Amino acid sequence: MHELHQPDRRLGRNAQPGATSVPHSGWQTVDGCHVQFAADTSRGMRNPLAVQECRLRFGHAVSASGSRDHANDRWRPELDVNVHGGTCQSLDRQFFRRRSAWVGRRRKRRDTLFGPHAADGGQTWTDQLQNSGIEFPRGEWGWKIQFLNRQLGFVSLENRNGAAILKTIDGGQTWKRIGVNDPQRNVDLEGVGFIDEMIGWVGGWGHRVDPGRGITSGTTDGGATWFDANDVGAFLNRFRFFPGGKPVAGYASGDTIYQCIASDTLEDAHAMAARSIATRKAPIPKAWTSLEVKADVPANAQRLTITVFDTRQTLVKVLADEKAPRAGARTYNWDFKDEEGEDSGTGHFITRVRIDGHAESSMVVRPARATPEELGRQVVDMITRIAPIALRGHDELTLPDASGTPVTLKSLFRAPRDLMAALVRGGWVIPEVPDRSMFLVAIIETGPMQDVLDPAEVQLLSDWITAGAVIPPASP
Repeated sequence: MHELHQPDRRLGRNAQPGATSVPHSGWQTVDGCHVQFAADTSRGMRNPLAVQECRLRFGHAVSASGSRDHANDRWRPELDVNVHGGTCQSLDRQFFRRRSAWVGRRRKRRDTLFGPHAADGGQTWTDQLQNSGIEFPRGEWGWKIQFLNRQLGFVSLENRNGAAILKTIDGGQTWKRIGVNDPQRNVDLEGVGFIDEMIGWVGGWGHRVDPGRGITSGTTDGGATWFDANDVGAFLNRFRFFPGGKPVAGYASGDTIYQCIASDTLEDAHAMAARSIATRKAPIPKAWTSLEVKADVPANAQRLTITVFDTRQTLVKVLADEKAPRAGARTYNWDFKDEEGEDSGTGHFITRVRIDGHAESSMVVRPARATPEELGRQVVDMITRIAPIALRGHDELTLPDASGTPVTLKSLFRAPRDLMAALVRGGWVIPEVPDRSMFLVAIIETGPMQDVLDPAEVQLLSDWITAGAVIPPASP
């Protein structure tokens, strides 16, 4: 029996949900509970940029995957992964021995690619998926690689509009794409972790369900079916299991570090899960039209930079870049515009405040492009605008009024706020969950009102539901 839970001591510093504090050095742990800095004694040493992961291998060597490496006395660009001349970012890799490796990567065009496979120590590479026969959605790529042995391997596929993994049982000669069909409809996967061929988990951003928290899915039949497993952890990006390990059987990294504890009974597993859920952190904060970023600048600081990134580690905005910055409390406001002045959209954003060699990162989620109240007012205006056409029909459909009495849908179009409240009261709209709202999914997008509203109006309804389906007060 295995149970993932938060250890009493987190392996890292999280000042707030999604926040980390990163000095020049990294973290290291010896006993799995206490952490200390892995001191960088060579000042000015240039390390790999955009490092996705560091891993100990072959007993003494350490490798890292990232967007590019700089040669110096500590790190060197060991493997030049170049397949079909494509420029790419190395996202993950798996070594079996010195001369055999797998690498997941992303091209600048962001098309689908995983798994250049090297059998000669990285001198040459072959793309094992080039002729796999798998139809990948454009924009989907392999994010994390896990091989349980030389033959059995899994890869999480990151896709903003869906969730799937790759599985091989013959050492990567052939692959099968398996969709993740859990009830909460996980999307945008990152971590994948299996303890055997049947039992495993995947972590995702889960934009479709709740944009304020990452969600997790589990399977006990090798991916044929999936279930909601949010009690395992949030924003899980990496799993590591230790065969036969007791009591700690593994770790998962996400919004914090989670331990996988091997227990002897189901009762023990449930007890540990209950303790973990009781100590779970608050949700990631939400912002709508602007975001306030604060910095406490010490005296004699040499440089202050404040940057914003999306979940793909792409720079969205530079809010500040100051030499000899003024000391004291500083506040910067971001209007969610990128460097070109365009709206940066919705989803998760990471703000990073760097003062000299010290950096702090935090995460915020923007569920929609307007506040819940403003979205409600826009929906009122839209209903008012389409009411003359809607009143020609809808004689037979009913919804409950404030007292629970069924009234015709037609009559509610004369009072937009009453109609909005009735949609929620009748279960046609589920606040914060547009993909489970019958009104949006089964009536507007695929049902009798398909193509009646234009895309902007459908998006408005989706944003209104995502933001909580707030009913605005009547104008005075």
